[in-house]
Amino acid sequence: MTKRNPKTVILTAVKKSEKGNSLILRMLETVGKDTVAEINFRLLNRKLKFKIGHNEIKTFEFDFSKNKIVFQEVNLIEEKIANDC
Repeated sequence: MTKRNPKTVILTAVKKSEKGNSLILRMLETVGKDTVAEINFRLLNRKLKFKIGHNEIKTFEFDFSKNKIVFQEVNLIEEKIANDC
């Protein structure tokens, strides 16, 4: 279903959004090194590429409504962050 690179960034949570029908994806950098990560969602033919700091948790909203797939970085309480993915 998914493939990630590097393996030091792990997908720690997938859950339904508190608001709406989108999914929330949470990633964690596990070895203490800033890096660029990529998650490949093979079934959707989509990739999410992002910078992640050492030991950082990143949270993304994965919205696939309206016949369009959109990734948006959100904070831990699912509020949108200014910079789009």
